[in-house]
Amino acid sequence: MKRILVGGAGGAPSNGFIQSLRESPEIFYILGMTCIPYDLCKASVDERHPSLYANDPDYYNVLEDLIGETNPGNDTRFYSCAE
Repeated sequence: MKRILVGGAGGAPSNGFIQSLRESPEIFYILGMTCIPYDLCKASVDERHPSLYANDPDYYNVLEDLIGETNPGNDTRFYSCAE
């Protein structure tokens, strides 16, 4: 089963993406993260993780820690986008 980390979980665009994953024939374990607690509780994900705003100086450190703890996958496209 693939594990996917979705940023902005609970917001309209992310919810549409998550719904598409859920309707897919493939089964995914979805981890949601966002800096807005009210949005996070609306996300149809398997795990919820609060995060910082993207403009926070510690954002990338927190994101790196979250990836290390949850192991969402080893897709190199994600890592190259995050750098």
